[in-house]
Amino acid sequence: MNPATQIAIRAARKAGSLAMRYFHRVDTLRVQRKSERELVSMVDQQAEQTIIQTIREVYPGHAVLAEESGVQGQGDSEWIIDPLDGTHNYLHGLPQFAVSVALRHRGLVQTGVIYEPVCNNLYVAERGGGALLNDRRLRIRQQLVSHGTLVCSSMGRCDTDQQALYFAVQQALLTAGISLRQSGSSALDLAHVAAGSLDAVWQQGIQPWDIAAGMLLVREAGGIVTTLLGETSSLEQGDLLAGNRKVHAAMLQYIATCRQNNK
Repeated sequence: MNPATQIAIRAARKAGSLAMRYFHRVDTLRVQRKSERELVSMVDQQAEQTIIQTIREVYPGHAVLAEESGVQGQGDSEWIIDPLDGTHNYLHGLPQFAVSVALRHRGLVQTGVIYEPVCNNLYVAERGGGALLNDRRLRIRQQLVSHGTLVCSSMGRCDTDQQALYFAVQQALLTAGISLRQSGSSALDLAHVAAGSLDAVWQQGIQPWDIAAGMLLVREAGGIVTTLLGETSSLEQGDLLAGNRKVHAAMLQYIATCRQNNK
C-alpha cells in the first residue's frame, strides 16, 4: 500500500471517529442550509478540516478540492474530499453515511478510500492495485439482468429535463421488475457496487467529491463506469452509470429508450 493511501486511510478514520462522536446527539449540532436540498453541519466542517490537516502534515504542497471549503491550491496532485457523504441521513440518525477521500494526480484518481464508520467498513482502491474491503479483495458481482437485479440511484441538482429522465428511468426499471433503492450516499452506493451488494448505480447531478473514490473502487473491482450515454466518465460531468458489464449494458438501453421517449 503506497504512502498516499495510508494517509488517506488515516484521514478518513479520524473524520469517521469525529462523526461517530456526535452521531447519537445530532440534536446538539449547529446546522445550516446550503441550498434548498443541501444541509451542512458542524461535523461536516470539522471533519473536513481534520482530513485536510492530516494530509497537509505530509503533503503541504498538494491541492485540495473539498465539498465545504472548495478549491485550495493548485498542482498536479489534488485531494478530493467529502467529509460526510450522506449528511441528511446522519442528521436523522440513519446509519448510512461515509467519509470519502481520493487523490488525483495529473487528471487520474490514483487512490480512493471510503470509510463507513458505523460498521467500521473500510473500502480502499489503488489504481492498478485492485480494491479491498477490510483487507478482503473485491470482485464485482457478475449478475445478469433479472427480477433479482438490485439498482440504486441518486439525483442531485438537476434541471427539468434531467429530472424527467431520472423519473422515467425509475418507472421503466420498476415496470421491468428491477428492484430500486435510494440510499442518500453516492459514495457508499459505488462502494456497494464494487462489493457486490448492488448490481448497478446511476447518478445524476453529482459532484466530484461524491464519486472520486467510488469510481476507482468500481473499476478496480472489475466493473465499468461511464456517463449515461456510455461515454468515458470524468469527475466533472455530473452523471454516471456503474456496474458489471451485462447490467451496465442493459441499463444503457433503458436510459437511451427513456431519453428518446422524453424528446
